[in-house]
Amino acid sequence: ATDAQLEEERRLFYVGVTRARTHLYLCHPPREPAAQSEKIQWPSRFLLELDEYGEGLLDHWGIEE
Repeated sequence: ATDAQLEEERRLFYVGVTRARTHLYLCHPPREPAAQSEKIQWPSRFLLELDEYGEGLLDHWGIEE
């Protein structure tokens, strides 16, 4: 993606996040089942940025298998 496309995606993410009234749940799958093995899925770069600059606004939850 070009810098302009990345900035547009970041802007759209920001707009979506700021529309939440009281609660917002952002999720990502921890693993993707594959034929032979599991492939790790990383969260969106924008979610990682929010975590880095969110000043403690995020709670991290996990699901045990």
